Amino acid sequence: MDISIIHSDYSWASSPVMWGALGDDKLVSFHGGQINGGIATSGNLSAYGQDWLLPAPDGDGEITLATATGSVTLWYSAHMQASTTLRSISCTLNTNQSADPLASCAIGNNTTPFDWTAILRTADGSIIEQLSGTVAGGQQATVNLSGSNWQRTPGVHTLTVLLYNSDGVLATTASQDYVIRATGWNVGVTLEEASDGRVNVLINRENQQILDNPHCKVVIAQGNWEKTLQIDVMASISPKLTIDRPAGPADLPVNALLTCEPPWDIDDDMADNNASLILKSQTSLVSVDSDLLYGAGATILVVGVLYLLGLLRPASAAEKSRA
Repeated sequence: MDISIIHSDYSWASSPVMWGALGDDKLVSFHGGQINGGIATSGNLSAYGQDWLLPAPDGDGEITLATATGSVTLWYSAHMQASTTLRSISCTLNTNQSADPLASCAIGNNTTPFDWTAILRTADGSIIEQLSGTVAGGQQATVNLSGSNWQRTPGVHTLTVLLYNSDGVLATTASQDYVIRATGWNVGVTLEEASDGRVNVLINRENQQILDNPHCKVVIAQGNWEKTLQIDVMASISPKLTIDRPAGPADLPVNALLTCEPPWDIDDDMADNNASLILKSQTSLVSVDSDLLYGAGATILVVGVLYLLGLLRPASAAEKSRA
């Protein structure tokens, strides 16, 4: 037997030799850098979390991966058999991340035994719980998986439950997103009117160092007018932004709403995420043309000089009477 060894930056992370039921898709994974997609003998690969779904392989085949550096071809061998065990199978995850069990799978009835393996895992592949068992012929069963071993950290996490049969075929899967929030921190917003009539937007922070890449914004509104400001709450000093005075009536309040994307959407004091400000009335000033002011000043100066030189004086009462 001749074996060719090829150097490649990409290789199989899962086994390239597969067993299972005919017509079932297989979950495959690869070592290497970024993979943008792939085409297999049996069809196109579909992204599935950190893995890829190979559609219904049967026999020997190849997968051509599209990578950042070009195409890479890998080979596989799939030994698939017609399934003789047909059961209805479904899995669900509880939307409440504190529930126990966190995931459940229902395995329907059939006349033949059914061997199964159920896995509850995180998006990075860490296994929270794994169970295996057999459902006897003529019986049905419910498989419960606990989330008690899940090491929760603040963030948005995706958990997935997978159920395989004895051939290693993925029978069903389900996923659920969970938001884990942190406590012991707070951000707020305050509005103040500057001496020039503009509006200062002040961000108040407490223990903000525990935040991890938060995306926050402040929406300033007055009537139908609105402006959105992106806020860096992790800046070295508390952010202070200044905006032009809104053009609305002085008695119409300027409102501010500070929001952050999950999991940083709820802090210790939600009340200070809102602020309101009534601006002072501004005095209207009449605009005077500079040329007019210059001309008037020059006229007054000339008249004054003529008066001091005696060339211009007001008429006396006697002169007025003779006239």
